[in-house]
Amino acid sequence: MASRDDLIRLEHISASYGEVPVLSDISLTIRPGEIHALVGEHGAGKSSLALLIKGEVPIKSGSFFMKGVAQQNYVNQKADRSNICLVKQRIPLSKAYTVAENLFIGNKDVIGGLFTFFNAAAIRLEAQNYIKQHGFRLDPLARTANLNMADRALVAILRELYKKPRLLILDETLEKLSSINLIKIIPMLHQLTNEGSSVLFITHQIDDVYHIADRVSIIRHGELLLSEETNRIDKINLIRIAYTQMSEREDRQHSNSEFYQLLRYNEAILKSLPINLLVLDTKYDVKLINDTARDFFNLNRLDFDVHIEGLFQGSDKEAMEKIQESIHRKKETMLFDIPLKVNGKNMQTNFIVYPVLDGLHPLGYIIILEDITERERMREQLILSEKLAALGLLAAGVAHEINNPLGIIYNYLESLKWLTEGNQESKKLIDNLEEQFEYIANIVANLLSFSENRELSTEPFNIVSLIRELINLVRFNAQAKHIEIHFETDDWPLLVSADRNEIKQVLLNLLKNSFEALGSNGTIALTAHEMKKGGKPEACITIRDNGTGIKLENPNDIFLPFTSTKGSNSGNIGLGLSVSYNIIKKNKGSITVENLLPNGCKFSLWLPL
Repeated sequence: MASRDDLIRLEHISASYGEVPVLSDISLTIRPGEIHALVGEHGAGKSSLALLIKGEVPIKSGSFFMKGVAQQNYVNQKADRSNICLVKQRIPLSKAYTVAENLFIGNKDVIGGLFTFFNAAAIRLEAQNYIKQHGFRLDPLARTANLNMADRALVAILRELYKKPRLLILDETLEKLSSINLIKIIPMLHQLTNEGSSVLFITHQIDDVYHIADRVSIIRHGELLLSEETNRIDKINLIRIAYTQMSEREDRQHSNSEFYQLLRYNEAILKSLPINLLVLDTKYDVKLINDTARDFFNLNRLDFDVHIEGLFQGSDKEAMEKIQESIHRKKETMLFDIPLKVNGKNMQTNFIVYPVLDGLHPLGYIIILEDITERERMREQLILSEKLAALGLLAAGVAHEINNPLGIIYNYLESLKWLTEGNQESKKLIDNLEEQFEYIANIVANLLSFSENRELSTEPFNIVSLIRELINLVRFNAQAKHIEIHFETDDWPLLVSADRNEIKQVLLNLLKNSFEALGSNGTIALTAHEMKKGGKPEACITIRDNGTGIKLENPNDIFLPFTSTKGSNSGNIGLGLSVSYNIIKKNKGSITVENLLPNGCKFSLWLPL
């Protein structure tokens, strides 16, 4: 039975467009002071119901009550007199008018009440004050034709809100607003309902239902399936009822079939995304893992319902605590530069954790993991290259400045030799000086080699053959020091495009360093294979020894000039690896180094094929 406490009450309402039924046996209540959401798929009858309440669709059967009073011959004029306002999907604005004119033309309270005659200046001032009062950025003099869809929707809503309607119906209008304007409109809707009016808004945005509405009704194929308080129905069930309700009718079966196809399609997209995606339940068990993440963690198809900790076994304890802490926060969290150990490999990663919430209740968590190991390596390489480039310029200047006086000193030494001929003690002193100046000249030559940018003489050559030649060259020295040399490669030539002599210089320098690191007794292992890097095939050459390793906090610093770990008595000036790094970069390759456990280090060279 209809109550005067209800603003609108529909009982068993049916309606049609001609012979086509659009609403069937609808019973719905809209209470004063509430925001009521109406959801359903396209063509469900939502807009038809809105038009019926506005008096624009005739009632075929059933009863329509307003404040407990039955409405006979309910038409649009009655709705207008009852101050029921509707903003339709197609925004009803005159494009020839300004924003101010669209806000108030047709509003008798403004045109006929405040002003006896049409007063454009007064209308503009009223519009300006109204817009400014609520913090919107709209020009009252702007032509509506020049506004975008979001601003036109805003003008249409503001026009109806100004009238202080008893019932405001918004037909998929809120979702047309920009996010900034939506945030400002919502308090205006609540202010309206606080004054006893009601809002009925039609939407497909399920999040808006829970953010704005007090109650929600679900309509499907012209029938009302459910009306419930929003805090008494969870989001999953709302979606299930609104979009997956099963029926014996063929058209509903077809609709559900399309919906499940869409679900499968979405799942296929998630699984094939080129990012590591994990979906956890509230117990932190993995419920969905896409193919990229499965490969990242090296899981087989049967690995399922594994706990999140099971994926990160062996990782840094502090890193795991950060991940768990971000999950417990129940809000979107981003973690940067998290070290992980996955399948024995050390990696640098970024994490994004998204909670999946139903209102305030967590349903699960989405974790996106980004492997930034290669990017960090490239960043370090770039920093190193920039350092070397700056040092190269400095080295070139220093070398040339030293060479000039060095040449003069050599000439004076030759003169002294001639003047002191026959004096053995003087000759010995001059020879010692000459030896030291030759040492200085060698440093200067190395500096020039480090900084020079001469044109490359590249040619295709078999780097496997070159490595075999070098192993043959040092084999007697290796036997004398009891050092074993192993070489592993493919059974076919590996042709690289580079300067053969320069690459030979680099490989000899790396072998020399391994010999010095080992002293006597040890192993040097070389490999040469074709491998893909960045999607392109390249030659990868590694030189590994089990010597002392690189005793630097950052092993990559070994490529900086005058950096050496061999001690002052070795006669090493620390330029060999700097020169080698420059050579590899000039030949469009890359070189990296890493310490090995429990001892030793490995150099990796990448050269274009």
